[in-house]
Amino acid sequence: DVSTMPSSTMPSSSSSPSIESQVLPSLSQQQQQQQELPTKKDDATTTTTNATLRTTKEEVEELRRLVWMEQQLLEEEQRRIVQGTYYLKSTIQQVQQLEMKTLEVMKSVGAERTHLFRSEFRLEAHRIHLLQQLQLIFPIKLVTIHVSANPPDDYPQHQYTIAGLPLPEDVHTLAITDDQVSTSLGFLCHFVALVSKYLAIPLRYAVVCKWSRSAILFDSSISIRGNNSASSSSSPSGGKVVYPLFRERGAIDREQLDFGLVLLERNVGCLLRTRGVEFRQTWNVLAKMDKLLMQVIEGEDPSFGGNAG
Repeated sequence: DVSTMPSSTMPSSSSSPSIESQVLPSLSQQQQQQQELPTKKDDATTTTTNATLRTTKEEVEELRRLVWMEQQLLEEEQRRIVQGTYYLKSTIQQVQQLEMKTLEVMKSVGAERTHLFRSEFRLEAHRIHLLQQLQLIFPIKLVTIHVSANPPDDYPQHQYTIAGLPLPEDVHTLAITDDQVSTSLGFLCHFVALVSKYLAIPLRYAVVCKWSRSAILFDSSISIRGNNSASSSSSPSGGKVVYPLFRERGAIDREQLDFGLVLLERNVGCLLRTRGVEFRQTWNVLAKMDKLLMQVIEGEDPSFGGNAG
């Protein structure tokens, strides 16, 4: 029963307001604090998000700028590629044109070379024909010398003849008359001059062909080794000097005739060397000319490189 309870155990009505006044403020503070905590978290999140957005926008702008630059570079490269392709096509066309022209030139060169070989062959055949005719006009032979008395040991047993006239090794020998020596030397001069003309080989020293009164010209301004006594004693300073190629006792100086023969032999040696004919300096001048004609006529001339094609 309530009436039986002691009075001390019963709560007093005067203490309840103070407890409520203490409990309610604390509850309100807790609620306020709980409300303030989410607000602060939201502000921090918002700040972080805004910073992230700004950073992202900056990165996006930078990427857009890089993409634009790459597009510009790509367009420039494309323009260069187009321009290079145009130049390359133009170059290829030019090369093709040059190749076609080169082929045409090679064909024309081949045709010209064939024509040249045939012309050389015909020319050489014509030369051989002329030399054969010349060989008939001025036949060169090696004949035996017949003597009645006992000749000396050094007397030659053979001698060369041109057109039937002997041309001894020693043109000053008394065994042959002046007219015979002069005529044979005149034949030899004509023979050398015609061979030079037919073979298109210029002579080193010009020959004056007047049969038994032939001569040879020497340029005194050109020095020559050996046999200088006649040239230095009788030639003026500069100009052409005429040396006889005939013998006439009492009228022709012996040294001048010898020097003229030296010049004539040099002409013959020039002909043989030009056509690649091997010879010896000690051979008779007619033997050298005979060797030249035989090698050209028989087709053993190494200097002729023509082909009939």
